[in-house]
Amino acid sequence: MLFEKSEILRRISKFQKNLNRRGIDLAIIHHLADVFYFTGTVENGYLVVPSEGEALLLVRRNERRAREATPVGVRRYGKSGELAEGILEVCGGTPRSVGVAMDVLPVSEYFFLQTKVLPGVKWEDVSYAIRLQRAVKSDAEIDFMKRAAFIAHRVYEKAVKTIKPGISEWELCALLEYEARIHGNLEVVRIRNRRLEITFGHVLSGSEAALPSYVDTPTGGPGVCEAFAQGSGNRVIQTGDFVIVDTMLNYCGYLNDQTRNFCVGRAPERLKRAFDVSVEMHEIFREMAVPGRSAGEVYDMLVAHARKRRLGEFFMGYGSEQVPFIGHGIGIEVDEFPFVARGQKILLDAGMTIAFEPKFIIPGEGVAGIENTYVITDSGAKSLAISPEELVQVG
Repeated sequence: MLFEKSEILRRISKFQKNLNRRGIDLAIIHHLADVFYFTGTVENGYLVVPSEGEALLLVRRNERRAREATPVGVRRYGKSGELAEGILEVCGGTPRSVGVAMDVLPVSEYFFLQTKVLPGVKWEDVSYAIRLQRAVKSDAEIDFMKRAAFIAHRVYEKAVKTIKPGISEWELCALLEYEARIHGNLEVVRIRNRRLEITFGHVLSGSEAALPSYVDTPTGGPGVCEAFAQGSGNRVIQTGDFVIVDTMLNYCGYLNDQTRNFCVGRAPERLKRAFDVSVEMHEIFREMAVPGRSAGEVYDMLVAHARKRRLGEFFMGYGSEQVPFIGHGIGIEVDEFPFVARGQKILLDAGMTIAFEPKFIIPGEGVAGIENTYVITDSGAKSLAISPEELVQVG
């Protein structure tokens, strides 16, 4: 098992307290990332959590494997009637209200639960409660994220040796992906937002790095075709190019998000200045991101700093393509709470993990800025990264 039995039971117990406070009889957890968090396995099925008593994982197949992977009780179901029987047994009768994560529940599945499984009950949204609980990581979760940071460092070391004039972005990205894979990267990037797509990351160079894409991120890139119009293209890296290596790596289900900057030869002056400001912003974030401060307040401070350095127009995008965030919670998924974004009211808490990415997108020149995954502590944000933050001159 990935997690101790006591940790899984603590997670469920904490969630049950939330159900009790809201007067919800039980929750049906179906979203894969949420099931993994509460059970330690990704077997296909429904986790039924009553407001009191023991939870039950109802699976469509692989009952034996599920039992080996989780301390939670497991039962196999086939038809919708068997699913309903399992749910009613956990609840001890027909529930009055049932919680589901409506932010990720497909309409077809919602209708299935409403009409075939539990008709006539009141349905409540528990997505916010699940996401807020998942935002604070345990020591075991942070250890997995540290292992993912180790893989990111191996990729960084490979990039230092590999970036040179004449190599294409696509080839460089492939070599770095291979390096990550052989050091344990699972390749899977889980995302709650169904309109967001991410793979290994963005390996971009020169002026094309500043091209926006269809994803809600500060960087985009050309991609190699319109089927996935983001990330590395076929551009050949040249002397004088600024190169960013932005990776999203997964170790045992937990992510690390890291960006490092490289320059082939002498760095362009404006991009070098933007890089220096990005490093300054990390120093500010490490000091200011403390428990009790809102994520929106941190955002406002850093936007003000970018403007003070006369780089505000390029911060986190250019013109209408600017995105209203500088960081995002990260863990099992890439878009977890909290978001360091405009207007965010969530208060930071010790144990939250955040990918902080102050970047500058300068049209016609490129992209500059580093990114680290941090854990919030009582004394500020602590980086989980191993890789040096300095601009690396190569080639």
